[in-house]
Amino acid sequence: MNNFTTIEECIEGLNNPDSIIRATAAGALGNFPEKRAVEHLIEALKDPEMRVRRNAVRSLGKLRDVGAVKQLINSLEDVEKEVRIRAAEALGLVGDLIAVKPLLKVKDEDEPAVAVWAIFSLIKLGMDNFKEELTNYLHSEDKEVRLNAAGALGKLGDKRAVDYLIAGLSDENWRVRYRAALALGDMEAKEALSYLAKALDDEVEDVRIAVVRALGSLTSEETIPFLLKAMEDPHWAVRYNGAIALSLLKELPKDVEEKIEALLEREENVNVKLALQGALH
Repeated sequence: MNNFTTIEECIEGLNNPDSIIRATAAGALGNFPEKRAVEHLIEALKDPEMRVRRNAVRSLGKLRDVGAVKQLINSLEDVEKEVRIRAAEALGLVGDLIAVKPLLKVKDEDEPAVAVWAIFSLIKLGMDNFKEELTNYLHSEDKEVRLNAAGALGKLGDKRAVDYLIAGLSDENWRVRYRAALALGDMEAKEALSYLAKALDDEVEDVRIAVVRALGSLTSEETIPFLLKAMEDPHWAVRYNGAIALSLLKELPKDVEEKIEALLEREENVNVKLALQGALH
């Protein structure tokens, strides 16, 4: 096991039998703007586990390599809705106009939660005439659709989305809570801090991981008590992301560093230990 601090470690992680490790590696590969990262992420789109494919698509969108457009278009037909959502979003981030036709098809034929992200990407590709249609989804009777619309608008810089996303953190559907946390992180919505803090007690580990990532996106000392709480989580991936979030803070108070050192002494997971060491700078 390793901390995925190098592209080689990420590539090795993609072959791990543990799907959570593969998913974490796929997400980490998005930090390496190299051709071989794109190649391995494209291969990861064939993984049998949804969360691996989802993170691979997300990383390809982050890397914005036009060489992955064909595969991202193919992912618009993935059996899992969460993967299709990420693929629809990624195509707008990559910015290749060849995606317009398949995105229009998704907008008209896929379920609304996916369609809103196709509209998001069409807007990113210069089709501002779809903004009103996206806004209309905020009034959908379906909570998940409203949340995805809010997330898409948030990424377009529309602050009206924040209240909808905060409400989504307490939704009965864990996927809605997951999407809400990620979107608030993408928006760096500091006004959501107290709500994200409460969501650290979510019963679903994927939601807690998304919440910790969102807290890390705020890069504020105000998040430290909540990130330290995340370091007590029973799941290593939550603790790992908490340690990464702590490492993003430029300076830590001495008492916090002492707490991290104490965490290091009792932490058994190698990934988390290495990430904690990084937090000590």
